[in-house]
Amino acid sequence: MSTRVLVIAPHYDDETLGCGGTLALLSRRGCEIHLVWCTDGGLHGALRREEASLATRALDPASTTHLPFPELALRERAGSLARALSRSICDVRPTEILCPHRDDGHPDHRACARSTVLAARMAAISRIGRWEGARVFGYEVWAPLRHVARLVDISSVAGVKRLSLRHYRSQFSRRRIDRACLALNRYRGLLSGVAAAEAFSAIPLDGPPVPEFP
Repeated sequence: MSTRVLVIAPHYDDETLGCGGTLALLSRRGCEIHLVWCTDGGLHGALRREEASLATRALDPASTTHLPFPELALRERAGSLARALSRSICDVRPTEILCPHRDDGHPDHRACARSTVLAARMAAISRIGRWEGARVFGYEVWAPLRHVARLVDISSVAGVKRLSLRHYRSQFSRRRIDRACLALNRYRGLLSGVAAAEAFSAIPLDGPPVPEFP
């Protein structure tokens, strides 16, 4: 079975900030990459959508999906978001799903992670052909992981990630979260003996129900 990766990003830029290096590596290996953005970008939605297209163009994504949810409202739209993500999962039938980790510092990111788990469970019981489920991993953006399950050496594509982030000019004019994430990649690399790395948590799909939003 070919590797099909579904990347779920709460906002335009999260896919590159959190796992842009890993996606570049997967693309080079011929993996199928599908991108889903959950929010509409607000007042600058058209510009941010164009920036996202430019930032991810080198990945040659097999599909891109732009959901219409407003920013800072994913917690309140958790059910609708899960249903929308479940449709994407049923369409793609991914072998891996990447989303923000469940304890990330942004409320939209935490809501996105929980809705992703619910969506995957919904897809698993919808009898979509021979889909055998997916492994789900959480990437870092606003808060470092306390427990790392997967560390990807992105040294060979760190420059590619840096160039991709430059397309998000509207995003980083005031808060240089891009610099913070690149610094975190270097820190992860330093601890593991490489130049740069991206860290992921493992998000289980079995176990107790998804907790209620606090």
